[in-house]
This record gives sequence, structure tokens and C-alpha cells, in this order.
Amino acid sequence: MSFDHRPGAGKSTVAQPSAERADTPGKQTLTSLAGVSSSPGVAGRAEYGGGDVRARIGNLAEGSHPGVKKGGAGKRKIGNISGGSFVRDAAPAPAAEPTAAKGHDTDRAYVGSASSHVADRTTTDGTTSVRMEDENDGQAAMIAAAVTRARQILDNAVGKIGSPSDPKTSAALQANFHSTEAKVATEVASKLGRIRNAFNGTIPVEVESEGTSRAYVYVIWSDIHLCPPWFADTNPDARARTIIHECSHKYTGTDDEAYHWDGKYATLSTKDALDNADSYAWFCMDVL
Repeated sequence: MSFDHRPGAGKSTVAQPSAERADTPGKQTLTSLAGVSSSPGVAGRAEYGGGDVRARIGNLAEGSHPGVKKGGAGKRKIGNISGGSFVRDAAPAPAAEPTAAKGHDTDRAYVGSASSHVADRTTTDGTTSVRMEDENDGQAAMIAAAVTRARQILDNAVGKIGSPSDPKTSAALQANFHSTEAKVATEVASKLGRIRNAFNGTIPVEVESEGTSRAYVYVIWSDIHLCPPWFADTNPDARARTIIHECSHKYTGTDDEAYHWDGKYATLSTKDALDNADSYAWFCMDVL
């Protein structure tokens, strides 16, 4: 999904008539919903797999997908499915909200029994904490490992950008930002530093049970949403690269001007590349 804080943001980088699918819950173009504005600065951003060009656009808050989804601790039970029909509860099921969920998505709802849900949790590797929502134990392990690996990759990249004349660093700058000028290296270093600094705190992650995108965020105050294709990827560095991509959106406000697999990527202007999340993620990979 593409999130943005400026006019024209929130777009998919490949314009096709099928880019906006209204037949998938939570994936239709959000500006098509009644009462939703498409004003600048209220879009969303995501990393897609090759060929996936659907976009989320609009000012809906993080976690406010159309429809009802199952959730973890801290959600309010509103009913059950009986005989294929939804039966609303007379009153919310009494349950204490766990500390990890306080102040976070407490107005969201779920359908079914509490036993079918997974608890939210916060983990840490001693440097970076990860606050997770809607994850199971296996997913939690994958997320924690990916965040740790993303930080290691960022540490390497921050060190390499400090020597922009190094052949490997220079080649990565040219490939991903189409320039080796000092001012370009300085801006890349600044944004990589801001992304890396976020890993000294808490990275918020929410697991989605559907979607063909790898991941997405809703503007800067959003959780990082991880979708099934991200968990299906068996390459640990590729999963870490996605974390860096989404953190670029979240912590530096970059857009999705073009994805690495898109032919447009190689022809981006340096200005657009400096505003492109995948450019930072792939620079990090190219200097490994």
C-alpha cells in the first residue's frame, strides 16, 4: 500500500485498470468509500510482491479496514457466527485489557470465542523491542528475528554510507539513487540514521491474515502490518529488507515511487529515488 504526506502520494507505482479491487475486503480503494477524503497527506504505503499493483488510498486510521477481522487481546467481542448468520452479543464479554494493548486499537472488535485468538506480546533482544498484535508463537519468532536482522543490516549500511567513495558503496548509491554526489550520500545517511534510531526503541507490528502485499503501514503513526506473503518468504534477509522498507515509510515519510522489480526503478530521478522506500531498503542489501 502506498502512504504519503504530500499530494499524489499513496499511489501504486504501476497504473493498471485492475489496480483497485473492490472485491477484496479491506483492499478496495479507500477513497471510494462514502465520506472518505483523498486530500494530500492522508495516504498509506506498502511493499508489494512483483506484479501486485493494488493500492490503499484515503484517511482511514491504522487498523480500520472495512469489515470485521479476528484480533488478539484488547479487542471487544461483539458476537458469534451461528448457522452462517451473525448473532450480536447483548453486551461485550467482560475481560480485563492486558497492559500491552492499553491505548492501542481498543475500539476494534472480533467475532467468535476468546479462545480462538492469540495474545498480544512485546519481545526484546536487548536493543530493540517489538510490540506484536494478532500473532501466533511461530509468527512471533519470525518477526523478532527479522527485526533483529534488519537492525544488523542497517548498522552495516550506516557504516558503509560513511565512506561513499568506497567502490561497493558508490555502486550501491548509483544503482539505487542514480547519483554519487556528496549531498545525495548525506541525505541517504540522514534517513538511514533516522530509521536505525527507531530500532533503539519499540517497533510496532500487526499480523494480517489476508492480503497479497508483503506488508504496509498507514502513515507515520501506524503499526507495520505484515501479510501472508511476508511469512511465506523463506529468505530471512528478504523479510528483514521488508522491515527496513516499511520503517523507511514510518520513520522518514518516504513514498513508493517505484519498486525494485519495476522497470521504472532504474529510471527514477535522484529526487524521486531519495523519496522512495525501496531505494533505501535495496541500498542496504547492496552494501552487505
